[in-house]
Amino acid sequence: QFGTKLTEIRRRGNDVIVAMDVSASMLAEDVPPSRMAKAKRSLGLLIQSLKGDRVGVIAFAGDAFLQCPLTLDVEAAGLFLDSVSTGIVPVPGTALGSAVRRALAHFPKSSQTQKILVLLTDGEDTRNSDPLGAAQEAKKAGVKIFTLGLGTPEGDVIKLRDESGAVTSFKKDDKGETVLSRLDEATLLEIARITGGRYYRSTPDDSEILTLAGQISSFAGQTLSTQMYRV
Repeated sequence: QFGTKLTEIRRRGNDVIVAMDVSASMLAEDVPPSRMAKAKRSLGLLIQSLKGDRVGVIAFAGDAFLQCPLTLDVEAAGLFLDSVSTGIVPVPGTALGSAVRRALAHFPKSSQTQKILVLLTDGEDTRNSDPLGAAQEAKKAGVKIFTLGLGTPEGDVIKLRDESGAVTSFKKDDKGETVLSRLDEATLLEIARITGGRYYRSTPDDSEILTLAGQISSFAGQTLSTQMYRV
């Protein structure tokens, strides 16, 4: 038993939902040790940098699911990192449009806050989910989308490993050919442009996360409220 303490949280005025790609293509290792590992590290750093903003988390593959609703408790949002894997969304493929529309459904309709969606993904859309159409919907709703590209334009095969980490095979498509997954920067750039956001490519030193967090913080013009929380 640890007891309780009072913690002051200043509400800065941003609502930030982070949508993380958990499709099989995130197992590609063109961003070492893998796109998934890099995405988890990026999400953890971003959540810790957004104290004072409400943060929510969505996981998406062929469909999108809310994992953590908007909350000031960044530690609760960070718990998602403990369980995230490519198997937590049962629908295969990647549906960027579904991730955007799921986020739009969970932003408060009437609010003084700036609404921001961050997409952590390789940008591939294999479900024909019309991500650019979804970006237009986000623009109408006043939501800015920042995209973080994971992977390389050259791409990589997707290695399937057993519990010991040994490679057992490579992911193949319906025709039996080995899948080569590439970073689709054009789509991610356009999504960000449509909504007034910005595109970043993932780097080894995570410098883009600090830049992104600073950009998000700049939207909060004033502290909307100060509350004491019993932790």
